[in-house]
Parts: sequence; structure tokens; C-alpha cells
Amino acid sequence: MTSKRVVPEIRGRVALVTGAAGGIGSHICRALAREGATLILSGRNLAALEALQSELRSAGTEVAVVTCDLADPVDRSSLIDRAESIYGPVDLLVNNAGIELASAYSAMDFAEVASILEVNLHAPMHLCHQVLPRMHARGHGHVVNIGSLAAYVRIAYMQTYCASKSGLQGFTGAMRAEYARTGVSLSFVACGYVDAGIYEPIAKAGLKVSPLAGISKPETVAKSVVDAIRHDQPEVIVNPTPLRPLIVLGVVAPRFLAKISRILKTDAAFRALAAERGRSLTPAGTDRA
Repeated sequence: MTSKRVVPEIRGRVALVTGAAGGIGSHICRALAREGATLILSGRNLAALEALQSELRSAGTEVAVVTCDLADPVDRSSLIDRAESIYGPVDLLVNNAGIELASAYSAMDFAEVASILEVNLHAPMHLCHQVLPRMHARGHGHVVNIGSLAAYVRIAYMQTYCASKSGLQGFTGAMRAEYARTGVSLSFVACGYVDAGIYEPIAKAGLKVSPLAGISKPETVAKSVVDAIRHDQPEVIVNPTPLRPLIVLGVVAPRFLAKISRILKTDAAFRALAAERGRSLTPAGTDRA
């Protein structure tokens, strides 16, 4: 074992990004490309992946595409092997793919619950199970798990999403401790509202969120991923307003934790979104605030 972790140089490293063609994922890929990484783009939408591949190649980046349905354990079981057959060992893994569904829990088919957990939690754990021993054998590597403030703040109508991100946060921290001082590390990047991804359905529905919550640009998330790798950061909160003090206070005072999402009006936003989708706990407009 090494006595001190050597932060991997991004230039020339092979980086695999899941959910690569999404709003946040594409920006993460562009940021890693600017740092000189060799990229492998993964996702389900082949056309979108190939469009991003063409863009990155035109800028001089070595980049390949490997399609994968992360909800399918069989398909994802070969993702690392397929990726490494192209450019060699994966040095950097960014588990970015994720799905959400605003709904009363009782209004969800349990297959929907299982699907969210498969993509948001089981898939990152499965890919780490494949790639971390290989990184350990080589003495270097870094995994970035893209999380959410939902790992800390409990949000009504987003119960399964919260569970998946809380689980991913715990897993990331525990694995980071397990691989401490080996040359391999993990980071958890927790995003608040981002002007892409989970914020898109809220914006499309014309719903308002509290200015206290703030909205980040996907470029900011991408920069945070690069910084997490370079500086070996355990956890990064990406949000334009300082929410960490509220989160810490919520841990000390659990009753206050339950109020944070009300203060930020996230409960109201996702309640309204669920009602619009016909998935409210009670008929639209009658849920208690």
C-alpha cells in the first residue's frame, strides 16, 4: 500500500461516464475532455451519444461509445469489460446516470420503485464492484458518484429518489474509507437544483422554487467533478446558496431537518408536479401544505 494517495492526472486517463448524453452528463464529458481525458460515453440513447462523440472528436478528444441499459443487471455486468476492450483500463468512473419520478409512494407501481433503485443505487454499486478491484491492482483510480441534496434533505413525493441518493452517499463514504491509502478513492458530488436533469420537469410545468434553493448551471456541476478528482474531495455540495449549515443543523435537530424542504419549497414543487402527473396522495389541490 502507498502511504499517501496520489491524485490521478486526468490528462491521458480513460474516463467512463454513464448517462453521458444527458444534460449534466454531456457537460461532465466536455469538462473531462478539456482536461485531456480519453472518454467512453455510456447510455441508452445511441443517437445522442454519437452526436456528443462527434462534437468531442471534432475538438480533438479520443472518444468511444458503449451503449448500456443500467436498469438491466445483465447488460451492465459487462459494461466495464466492454469499455476496457477499447482503450484499456478505466482510470476514472463517473456514475452520473439517474432517474426520478415525482409521485405519492402509494401511487407508484413497485416496478417503478425497483427501476429507480436499480439505476440510481444498484448500478453504481455494481459498476464499483467491477472496477474498484482493477483500480486497486493498478494502484490508482477515482470514482465520482453524482448524488443530490436529496441525500440530506427529505423531500415529499421524492421518497424513492431520496432513498437512492442517501444510499449512494453512504456507500461512497464507506468505500472511500475501505480504499483509504491505497491510491484509489471515491467522491460524492451532491447537486441541488440544476438547470438540467431533475429541474427540467419543474421548469416545464411552470412551477416556482424558493430563491433560497438556487439553481446551478450544469457547467458548475462538471467543474465540481473535475475538482473532486483533482483534490480528492470526499463530498461536494453544488449549490449557489450555502445550504450546508442548514443540513448540519438538521442533523443536530432532526425536527428542523423535516422543515428544510418546506423552507426551500421543494415539498410544494414536487407535490404540484406529482398532482400534475395524476400521482398526488389526494386529489389535486387538497394535499396539506
